[in-house]
Amino acid sequence: MRKIIFIALVFGIALILGCIGTKEKPIEIQNNPQNISQNISQDNVNEVKEQHIDFYVIPIRYYAFNPTILRINPPATVKWVNEDEGMKYKIVSGVVQGHKEIKDGLFESNTISYGESWNFTFYKEGFYPYFIEGRPQIQGLIIVGNPKEEIIQINTPHFVGSIPAHNKTVSNLNMIWITFNVQILNTSKIEVYNVDKNYKVELDNPGVDESNFLRLRTGFKNELEDGLYKVNYTEDRPEGTFYGQFFFYVKRKV
Repeated sequence: MRKIIFIALVFGIALILGCIGTKEKPIEIQNNPQNISQNISQDNVNEVKEQHIDFYVIPIRYYAFNPTILRINPPATVKWVNEDEGMKYKIVSGVVQGHKEIKDGLFESNTISYGESWNFTFYKEGFYPYFIEGRPQIQGLIIVGNPKEEIIQINTPHFVGSIPAHNKTVSNLNMIWITFNVQILNTSKIEVYNVDKNYKVELDNPGVDESNFLRLRTGFKNELEDGLYKVNYTEDRPEGTFYGQFFFYVKRKV
């Protein structure tokens, strides 16, 4: 009986030692490219492709957006950077009518201090005017794609009309006239921008017509190129300053 027990103990110890010293054979994993490709549809492949988004920077410098007008193709991200030392700005989408700031709710930044920035991505074609909250004289415009709708015109309270008229196409233009139904101060101003090429037009003797103080006018130092133009103007009155804008096209006859 003792002999049987001894043999059983020896066999058990040998079995345990044998298990400890044995390495398991690794399991081979077989790759099957054909099966993998069958599980991915073409739609899924297209979904994982990265969408290219252009990136633009608009510095806020010397109390103005640079450039004032930016034309982009969607989708595109615009980043505004505050480069005015000691100033804090909040960028808001919308327009300024007279003294009234009219927000359209598309975007509104947090307050950005000097050296800080904020960005927004545009996906749809259209005209996107914007301004600095509390500083309506700082205005900008983003044109996305080739929008079909009429560009926004903003009239000041005493605006009567302009030459050229809003959204008018002209073949040649030597002067711009803006007429009011009350007299304006000689501090009233006019600025003209080429929207297509993003530059400010050099003006010749811009200012108030002092013969009656009812008109703003300007000539041009150079002939206007074909394209879309934006006119910014101020109607300065004793009760305050009002801001207006309109657009026109130049297209020479061939």
